[in-house]
Amino acid sequence: MNLLRNLFRSKRETSIFFFALAVQSIILYLTMKTASGGFLWTSDAELYFDLGRNLLETGGFYMHPDLDPQTIRTPLYPLFVAGLYGLTHSLFFVIAIQNIIAAYVLVIIYRIGATLVSERVALIGTVLFMLEARRLTNASQLMSETLFMLFFALSIYWLIIYLKTKQDRKLIIGSAIAAGLAIMTRPFLIPVIPLFVLLILFVFWKKKFAIKHAALYVILVIAVIMPWSARNYYHFKTINPISTAGANAYLTAAPRFLEYYEPGEERYAGLVTQAVGDLNYTGLPHLTPEESFVRFGIFEFQYQDYLTTHAREIISQDYLLFGRVIAQKMGVFFIESSASRSYSILFHQLNPPQQIFYPFLYFGGRIWWAIMFLLMAFGFWKYLATHKDKASRGIIATIIIMMLFFAFISSMNKDTPRLRIPITPFITLFAAYGATIAMKYKLCKD
Repeated sequence: MNLLRNLFRSKRETSIFFFALAVQSIILYLTMKTASGGFLWTSDAELYFDLGRNLLETGGFYMHPDLDPQTIRTPLYPLFVAGLYGLTHSLFFVIAIQNIIAAYVLVIIYRIGATLVSERVALIGTVLFMLEARRLTNASQLMSETLFMLFFALSIYWLIIYLKTKQDRKLIIGSAIAAGLAIMTRPFLIPVIPLFVLLILFVFWKKKFAIKHAALYVILVIAVIMPWSARNYYHFKTINPISTAGANAYLTAAPRFLEYYEPGEERYAGLVTQAVGDLNYTGLPHLTPEESFVRFGIFEFQYQDYLTTHAREIISQDYLLFGRVIAQKMGVFFIESSASRSYSILFHQLNPPQQIFYPFLYFGGRIWWAIMFLLMAFGFWKYLATHKDKASRGIIATIIIMMLFFAFISSMNKDTPRLRIPITPFITLFAAYGATIAMKYKLCKD
């Protein structure tokens, strides 16, 4: 009973959890019965399945048993998959546990909203996030976002409680460890950690404990990620947690730039062929060198310098154009919707009219997120106007910088809605706040 009281502090939290679980169960059923690809249709799902199975079979992190150890992904989600899959050899069991985690993440999001704004606004914002298409479909896909969101949301929640209510060192410890675990699930959070440290220093600069707590935060995050970095140094002589920077630059950012620099030409295949030739890459015998390079080779540390250098050479042809491309894609980040693609795959075997997904869901989704973005901006403005304390101002500034950061990295990635998931709760929470304020103003005016 004590455990349940800690997990659910009110009837509303319990209701949020079970309502989310009910909604997700529908998506889970459709994923099994009508989706194209079952639990493995999203971008990296098969990769995570391979990593999990190879971990069980070899005891190491391999994309393929005949290749060297990998570092394309940090270890926590492959360990999660391997641990649960090893118990039953059932993907359904892994996905079922993941759905429970996804539902509980919403309880944490509700607590964040209730702490920052109010319980009513938190409930509206949480329900909006609950129904977001990519969150729903990812809960039933073998993807790392759900586990990442558990640790990320916990880290944010404990940090906000620390900043706004009580400066308990246990909250700093919990937030830092959760942030480290989030990095070990999806490492793109690493550049955000300095933001959290600066936030602590900004709010408590005149307090004696500020520097100590900020230093403690950094030390604990490093302590969590150190074993993986040490493993990478042993194998690859680098402490970098993953080896995807060059791959993203060469096969995402560079081709995207060339689409605008040389319109009408498809350059992806040409870049792959060029890299295979320049590097004398052969790969696995049962695949062509190009297929093997795209699936495996491009993520090896030994090729990252080549990939990064050549991507930079391509982009350097017109830095101004590249800047415009990045700015445009960052704008798309805030209005892109995954509803049309996600639901077209989810309902694939039912063969519904394709007009439902395009143009209706495609453009309807973009209109919805454009409205949400405007309401969020209004919500930020009103929140800052009524919350003058340093903690509130620092938190909002940090959220905005995080949004811009995730928008930036999404501009060099093909899957924008996936990369927006970490900041989507803040969009829905503050959009709900903005809408609530606007409705109150209208009622007072009437």
